[in-house]
Amino acid sequence: MAQANENFFRSSYALCGPDLQRTSLQHEICVLLKTFGEAVLVELLASQPGSSKVRRAIKRHGGKVSFMKLCPDSYSLAIGNDDTVRVTLTRVFLKPI
Repeated sequence: MAQANENFFRSSYALCGPDLQRTSLQHEICVLLKTFGEAVLVELLASQPGSSKVRRAIKRHGGKVSFMKLCPDSYSLAIGNDDTVRVTLTRVFLKPI
């Protein structure tokens, strides 16, 4: 199973929401994988209470995995292979006031 270190960053602007309003925060989630040579799938999940949807997925054999230009929402990561999957805690990125 892979080991992951999570880092979260913020940057400038994005078009977000159903009406594509300009939002002044744009988010990035990065993980650093140590996979011991095996392929690992990292899925970005948009999390809502009781359900989650896969927004993006990247398969890697280790190294840095980044999901960029994220709109404000609740996100978690599912990281694993065919045998084991682990889900990170949910991170909430808020819209600015």
